[in-house]
Amino acid sequence: LSTEAVILSTAIASGPGNSSAYTWMKLPVVDQMERVLEATTMPTLLLGGDNGGDLDAIFANWQAALALPGVRGLTVGRTLLYRGGGRYGRKTGPYEPLDLPSGALHRISARHEGSNMSTEPTTVIPHWINGARRVSTHGRTAPVYNPATGEVQAHVALADETEIAEAIASAHTGFLLWSEYSVAKRQTILFAFRELLNARKGELAEIITAEHGKVVSDAMGEILRGQEVVELATGFPHLIKGAFSENASTGIDVYSIKQAIGVAAIVSPFNFPAMVPMWFFPVAIAAGNAVIVKPSEKDPSAAIWMAELWKEAGLPDGVFTVLNGDKLAVDGLLTAPEVASVSFVGSTPIAQYIYETASKHGKRVQ
Repeated sequence: LSTEAVILSTAIASGPGNSSAYTWMKLPVVDQMERVLEATTMPTLLLGGDNGGDLDAIFANWQAALALPGVRGLTVGRTLLYRGGGRYGRKTGPYEPLDLPSGALHRISARHEGSNMSTEPTTVIPHWINGARRVSTHGRTAPVYNPATGEVQAHVALADETEIAEAIASAHTGFLLWSEYSVAKRQTILFAFRELLNARKGELAEIITAEHGKVVSDAMGEILRGQEVVELATGFPHLIKGAFSENASTGIDVYSIKQAIGVAAIVSPFNFPAMVPMWFFPVAIAAGNAVIVKPSEKDPSAAIWMAELWKEAGLPDGVFTVLNGDKLAVDGLLTAPEVASVSFVGSTPIAQYIYETASKHGKRVQ
């Protein structure tokens, strides 16, 4: 039995016909959990009743639930906010706020005494600088949680000023080399990345699930949306052509050319750790730019995995950089003269700050 936790919730988000990967079971009584645990190998088990109708039984028997073989913890999520209504959330009666033991808007967690779950992190997730993992030495880190258990599963390095400068310098050097590659040679590497990503996207989906918490099918859907931009980038030679107009005015010919601009920074959010970076970096790299990705410190491993895939595809060192960090890292990218553009997806207040700061320092911002 590999069950890490039993999550007692309503059937609202996991009813028959729902796209959720969780198994729906009409098991309103906590006493029946022992039979279910014997039959499942799911790492997380979702038990549902009719829109919270069994909460009294759940709270009365949570100690018994923790005592069942294989149960490592008990979590009641914030879906249990109302009593009443019909199955799958149809409102058929009055809704009344529930009086949850630790407050309706907070997760309630009770760890089984004697559990061998450990809160000690197993690793520190590094940066990716100059084509290799760059282990941070200054000691500033942030926790990365296992969304299934709430336990700290790793720490991620938070860049200091030295590491920020090193990442930017490496990316600038990578740009000077990569921008001199012929379009045909760039496309060879882009096609290699496309093939590797398509063959091993399952690995990336598992990484996203392990840190973000979305089910594997949702993670795979995110990757597929990102792959669409990779596909676009493989045909980029047609999109970066210049133009020439002969005798546009008397004795005057007019031409235009499209050139790489330099180092492009990407600040991506927590909710789509693969798709949002892939909205930007395939196009930037295809056009001859270097890229620095600053992923969310909550789920940074997807970006490191993609960096390693670029390395395997033959991308020169420095062209794809992953700089883990917090506001210090973002500010470093916004103000560095070597960074030519900044792409951001996130909340409106942070977007306003990034736009104002980056544009004040002469950068293109989107």
